[in-house]
Amino acid sequence: MASAAVPTGEPLDEVLTLWSRRAVFQLPGEFTLQTTIDRDLSLSSRPVVDAANLELTAVLDALLAHCVACLGERGGELRINASLLHQPQRQELTYHGLRAGEYALVLFSANGLSDLHESTLLDAQVIDRVQAFGGQVHSSDQGALGLRLALHLPIVPPAITVEEQLADPVTGAGLHILLVDDDEQARLVVGQVLRQLGCSVAAFADGSAALDALARDPSAFQLVLSDLTMPHMSGAELTQRIRQRYSQLPIALMTGFSGPHEDNALEALGVFAVLEKPFGKKALLQLLQAAREELARPKTSS
Repeated sequence: MASAAVPTGEPLDEVLTLWSRRAVFQLPGEFTLQTTIDRDLSLSSRPVVDAANLELTAVLDALLAHCVACLGERGGELRINASLLHQPQRQELTYHGLRAGEYALVLFSANGLSDLHESTLLDAQVIDRVQAFGGQVHSSDQGALGLRLALHLPIVPPAITVEEQLADPVTGAGLHILLVDDDEQARLVVGQVLRQLGCSVAAFADGSAALDALARDPSAFQLVLSDLTMPHMSGAELTQRIRQRYSQLPIALMTGFSGPHEDNALEALGVFAVLEKPFGKKALLQLLQAAREELARPKTSS
């Protein structure tokens, strides 16, 4: 069974735009959120952050939740500004424990209607996540000005951009994929990356809707990519039900945790690949290669 969890750089403006559209609707009603992306992150060069998309969005979720907890139930105003760290600012890097290089700065500013409700100390797991892809995050209590979180993210040098990392003759061209995930952000991000790789994608929030799509046109899809943990119908149950009627259709699952025991159980169900979250474009490209190989295998009788 194939398994992949390879971080790949992502355009920061793209990640932040998709993330902020979802985040604004998930905030409690007492909070407002404004996200600003500086022009230098949206130019044709589109600086790329050296972190997997889903890993970066998980960090952003955690930092936003921290701001909300610190401000408390009375709510407040949250502002996020993303920019490139220009030369005059780079003297900050040594102070923040960062290596020399190019960085983006994502600055969270939280201003509440009362004093900060909780400690401004960040969870150690969030700090470890950021440091794992070469960044740093720091919090500071600004008194009457509220809370500030400074997230420094490493920029991939132009010589090893995502496009060059993915310079491979194998793409998803011609593959029609049935994508199933109850997480709207995951559906948007994974679907967008698959389309960039040449696939056509039909995305659904639950297994029942995916089964209905298959029933309408069983020949429309060459691959099913589903989350494992979903309400109402899990990815494992969806796999079982697909196998009952469409025994030759390749199925891959996405999961936040996968050990040898889980992999063996999923393989027994007929899953040919597992993607361990978080993953990036390279992992999806490897999945498409494995799917093509699976489709090319001689068919057996059902």
